[in-house]
Amino acid sequence: LTQFVSSEHVNREDNVIDADSNDVKLNLEFKAILDVLIFGEVKSIELHAPVTISAKFDISDNLISAIDIKFDCEILLSNMIANARSLVNTLIKKATALSIRVAKYHEEQSASALAVAQVLTRNIPSLHSLGSLGNTSLSLCSNLSNVFSSLNSTTA
Repeated sequence: LTQFVSSEHVNREDNVIDADSNDVKLNLEFKAILDVLIFGEVKSIELHAPVTISAKFDISDNLISAIDIKFDCEILLSNMIANARSLVNTLIKKATALSIRVAKYHEEQSASALAVAQVLTRNIPSLHSLGSLGNTSLSLCSNLSNVFSSLNSTTA
């Protein structure tokens, strides 16, 4: 809960103060603004509903003897359902976008790994076909250089 808000849209004429029976009835509006974190992004939602607060004062000492608070639960529930749908919609959109990005990343990584595997299996000569150790190390260095050049060209 991030804010408590006093509404300006409440009809003050509906408020009743009865001096004879020491009863007070106030029509207010409940309003709460909540921040919900969805994949690192804050989304604010607003819950609101009409509220009636009634109080009865004791005639002898003028202290409150009873309080009755009534929310319009149907309006509050419909507001909560609408906000929940909105949050789920936002969550699904963000999850879909994130899963697409993850899939593309893994696809690129798989393609890069496949390219490296193909270069390594195709370009490295077998040790049996080389005559001397000096030729082998020179050939391996040359092949590693080819691998790095092909990696740079596939990722660019």
